[in-house]
Amino acid sequence: MAKAKNINFHIFNNFIYWTRLDNPPFGHEQGLNRPCLVIHTTKEAGTCIVIPLTLERLNDNIPYHIDLDNGKSTALIEHIKSIDKKRIYAKLYLNKEHATITENDRTRINEQLAKVICIKPIFKKGVDNSGNA
Repeated sequence: MAKAKNINFHIFNNFIYWTRLDNPPFGHEQGLNRPCLVIHTTKEAGTCIVIPLTLERLNDNIPYHIDLDNGKSTALIEHIKSIDKKRIYAKLYLNKEHATITENDRTRINEQLAKVICIKPIFKKGVDNSGNA
């Protein structure tokens, strides 16, 4: 495995960065070098939570796919993941400015995140909670 270089810039929430998602992707998983939206990080943490973005806008009307207002890409909400900050290697620029999301994008992403993250709790061992009773 290649050694990651130290980055010489700060990583901020709601901005878009180029990342190395090096794991060989299976099926529909996102991998390789691609833009990701950082949705949560802190200065102290060695990791951050990101949403991978497509390189082209999908316009596919899938609920967990948010076409961004920049007209260039789609946020793949169901692929949310935690990555080491060393996987981030560059800022993504649009019109000579560090790419970010609009307030409208943020609202739509948050709505879908609430649906994706709203999972059922883990049930007690030995109790049938499958709904197949």
